[in-house]
Amino acid sequence: MTWRADVDSLAFQPPDHAGHCFIHRRAFVTLCAAETIEDCARYYQSNRAAIFQAAAAKIQRDSLSLEANFHLNSRDIARVVRSTTDIEGAT
Repeated sequence: MTWRADVDSLAFQPPDHAGHCFIHRRAFVTLCAAETIEDCARYYQSNRAAIFQAAAAKIQRDSLSLEANFHLNSRDIARVVRSTTDIEGAT
C-alpha cells in the first residue's frame, strides 16, 4: 500500500492481480470522514479484507485483465463492508 500524491489516492496491488487498485481520498472521506492521509491508511488497514474482497468483485464483475489498473469507489467498498457486518451480526 502506498499513497500516490499525483492522483490523491491510496494504491495497492490486489492479491493474484498484476495491476494496481486505486482508492481516491474522496472515497475515504465518504467512508470514514477521513481528514488526513493517515486516516485513509488506518481505514485501509482496518478494512483490508473487505477492500480486497471489493477489488476481487470488481475485477470479476468488469472482466478486467490481469494487468488492468482500476479504482474502487466508496460504494464498492461500503457494499462489502455492509455485507460482512450483516453476516457477522447474524451469527
